Amino acid sequence: MIAYKYRALASYTLIVFCIIQMAIFIYKYIEQAAAVSSNPLIPQGLTDYVRDFTLIVCCGYLLAILPNIYYLVRRRRFTYACILSILIILSLRIFLSEIANFLLS
Repeated sequence: MIAYKYRALASYTLIVFCIIQMAIFIYKYIEQAAAVSSNPLIPQGLTDYVRDFTLIVCCGYLLAILPNIYYLVRRRRFTYACILSILIILSLRIFLSEIANFLLS
């Protein structure tokens, strides 16, 4: 029973981390969109790039949340859920600039 509490705490921690990261990206998108729309010299297509980038990253973090929710509902396969979530988060952080370059081209 005690092991489940620690495992659940680890899953909740990963979920909260992903939600905070998504909130940061959404806040930056809103801030960037306001800055771009107020300046007539910046093309409006830049807003589309920033929006697409934000959506891709937020969807990646949602994918990292799903295994943890599965563990919390089913109470099994904690190791797989945590490893998968951590790998998704690390791949997002490693390939963040490649995702941005792909959307710019």
